[in-house]
Amino acid sequence: MSIIRVIRKQDTVCEISQVITGKKHGRLSATETTIFDATGLATQDILSAQELRVKAERLDFGTSAAI
Repeated sequence: MSIIRVIRKQDTVCEISQVITGKKHGRLSATETTIFDATGLATQDILSAQELRVKAERLDFGTSAAI
C-alpha cells in the first residue's frame, strides 16, 4: 500500500543539523513523517564502500592494500 503525502508551506522543512542542535524541532507526534535526504553526505560514500568491500571479500575479488 502506497501513501502519498504533500509537503505544505506550513510544514517544518530544515536541515538535520538543525534538529540535532535543537534549533528546529523534529516530529511532534507519531503521525508526522520525517524525510531524510542524505544526498552529498559522506555516510553514503562510506556505507557504499563498505558494502563493496564486503562483497569483494566474499567473492575473493580485488587486492587488499594497507594505507
